[in-house]
Amino acid sequence: MGQIQDKLSRINVKKKVKVFMAGNPSSGRTTILYKWKNQKVDYYQHTPGFNVERIVHNQVEFEMWDGGGGQIIRNMWVDQMQGVEALIAVVDSSDLKQDQYYFQEQIQRLLARLPQNNIPFLILANKKDKFQASQQEIEQYVGIEKFKSQIQYKVIYTNPFSGEGLIEALDWLSQRFR
Repeated sequence: MGQIQDKLSRINVKKKVKVFMAGNPSSGRTTILYKWKNQKVDYYQHTPGFNVERIVHNQVEFEMWDGGGGQIIRNMWVDQMQGVEALIAVVDSSDLKQDQYYFQEQIQRLLARLPQNNIPFLILANKKDKFQASQQEIEQYVGIEKFKSQIQYKVIYTNPFSGEGLIEALDWLSQRFR
């Protein structure tokens, strides 16, 4: 039944967009991806490589690339950037001390590989239920000031267990491509 529904949702697709999801280990990237895909939350193992899923929302089909958060895999993120039209950074808002400078460096490398300016850059401040860092703290963690002129960005607080912020995130992203 799920496969039929998935095929039917693709009939009205007007735009296909490749999106890359980046984040530190245990930030919740994979949990968010599969909440979007399956409408439920399961507990996932550490992502050893890449997950790729198609999510259809508001007549836009997103090909979501979830890059594992380990340092070895992060060095391979830039290899997957061909054709990427949007970037999502998932930040564990309860742990802003984790690899901040290395994470900023990786985000800058990803943005440098994108062919156009003004790309949609969605920052998901995840784990809102544990702790909610301020938007300024989230922006500082990601290092927005260094590349603000290259992007159109939004920070959205999320909790994949309750679903809070996830539809808002897809709405914002799909509006950039309609």
